[in-house]
Order: sequence, then structure tokens, then C-alpha cells
Amino acid sequence: TLTATVTDEIGNVSQPSATFTISVDATAPEPVSDLVVQNDVDPDAPVTIANGGATSDTTPAISGNAEPGSTVSIINTATGEVLGTAVADPDTGVWSYTTTTAWPEGTYNLGIVVTDEAGNASATTNFNITIDSTAPVVGTFTVSNNNGANPVTIPADSTTNDSTPVLRGTGGEAGSIINVYSDGLLVGSTIVADNGTWRVVTTELGQGEQTLSVTATDAAGNTSAATTYTLTVDTLAPEAPLGLTATDNAGGATGELSTGDVTDDNTPTFGGTAELGSIVSVYDGTTLLGSAVADATTGAWTFTPVALSNGLHNFTATATDAAGNVSPAAPQ
Repeated sequence: TLTATVTDEIGNVSQPSATFTISVDATAPEPVSDLVVQNDVDPDAPVTIANGGATSDTTPAISGNAEPGSTVSIINTATGEVLGTAVADPDTGVWSYTTTTAWPEGTYNLGIVVTDEAGNASATTNFNITIDSTAPVVGTFTVSNNNGANPVTIPADSTTNDSTPVLRGTGGEAGSIINVYSDGLLVGSTIVADNGTWRVVTTELGQGEQTLSVTATDAAGNTSAATTYTLTVDTLAPEAPLGLTATDNAGGATGELSTGDVTDDNTPTFGGTAELGSIVSVYDGTTLLGSAVADATTGAWTFTPVALSNGLHNFTATATDAAGNVSPAAPQ
């Protein structure tokens, strides 16, 4: 509490003036505490952003605690620009700030300073954040049947007997997450390597037509548009060919042969019916003589081998469908 008096040249002192009260505060406030930075695009489910993290939210929410009644300044340390301020609650010290102007994409080193009513400034609290609102890319990819030793590409809109196909991609954004869905259900995911490549083996897909949908999600939470790929899964083997016949077409006695017959025709014609459009393979023991395609409407097929050697022969036939499933051998 201050007062003032006046003393003249002969030493007379006046009465004291009216009092003047001030408070001296030369102590800097504590830095902010409980600092939280959030992506609040969905206000009902805000996502906390780690120091050094990335977000797709160009207007992130920043909050914390500070000396009650103090002013909190959020500064872009690269430029010195004050991005915004907030006043801490006079009772609780709680404060929050959300910019109304979108921040451009880039990395920000935020400096957060508390200034009390006396003008004392706290030490700076630093927080690094990257604003990234650009969706990543899936890149290009192939879908392959990996049942065998070597993968076989499955063309789009075709059939496969592999219910867990493998997808291999290139040109993705390093570190992004690739998610593969089948008719809306997640069937596989992976992280894109530094060189942009990725690989996903799906969980078991159901029988029938499947539409695979592939997306990429980056560290900031941006998700690419979906790239779709349709295929049909068929792991069911066809029935064995029916009515397998061998017909003698040479010499005086011709016609259909029975098992155990002797024939002078060393190029008999084989025939029967099988799954529509399947490939019928004819064997002599374990030796493949050749194949024929079953008619797409009737399933009928015929096949004439190159000249057979004299002696006993044991003929069988199998059917392979469009997915690569092989039937039991006929006759059974």
C-alpha cells in the first residue's frame, strides 16, 4: 500500500496522500499441464493426437490446465505467429481452444505459453503436429491363387478354387494401412512397406461371387477411395465324368467297346458327359493322353488319342472345372 507526502525546502511535511494499493508479482506462472490435442471432426468421438503425430483435422482442439485467469497463447514457433489464445477459467484453470480458420497442411511446432495478469510468461511447452488432409493411394495390385508352389494370377471376374487368395500391391503410401473387405467384412490388412509394396492373404472367403474392396488409411486418419475386384470362389470338385465310352471306328467290326474287349482300332474315340464347360482329361494308367472341353450346353465331349501301342490299356477320365477343381476319376 503506497502513500505520498510533500516536504518543502524548510522541512515541513504534508499530510499523507490517499493510499494506493498494488500487488507485486514477479513470479512466472507454471507451464500448461494436462495438455491434450484432439481430432474432433466427430465431436462425439474425439481422437487424441500424440506429440509428433498427424491428423486430418485442420482445426484441432487444444486444451489443458493453467494458472486461473491467465492467458494461454498458442504460437507457431517457426514464424512467431500467435495462432490463437484462450483464457483459463478463474476458478479451475481449465482452458480450451479451437481455431476457426483451417490450418494449411504441414508440420507445426507449437509453442504454448501461459501469461499471468501481471504479464509474467511461463516457460514454453512444445507440441509437434502434422496436418495432413490428403488421402493416401492404394496403388496397383494383383490377386493370385497361392494354393501351389507358384502364385497364379486370378483375372478380375473369373473363378478360383483358392478361398484365401493373396493380394500383392505396389505404389502405396509407406506406413499406411491397407484394409481388404469382402462384401463389407474385413478379411485382411497390412502395413505398406517403405518401398510402397504390400501383401495380404485373405481369411477364408465364402463360396460364390465375392467383391473385394481395398482401401488405404494413413497415419493422419485419411482413407482412400475403395478399389474393387470381383472374383468367384469355387472349391467344390465337379462330379466324375459320366457314361465314359470307347468306340471302335476301324475294321469290319465297329461300335462301342466294353471293358475287357479286344479291338483292332489303335485310335478309338472316347466320349461321355461332364460338368458344362469343364476340361475332360483322358489317361492311360497315369499317362495323360489328351483332353477335350465338355460342351457348354450339353456337357458332351469326345476325344481321339494318337495311335496306342499293342497290349492292355487301362483308361480313366477326370473333369477339371473353371476354378481348377479336379473330379474323381471315371469309371469308379
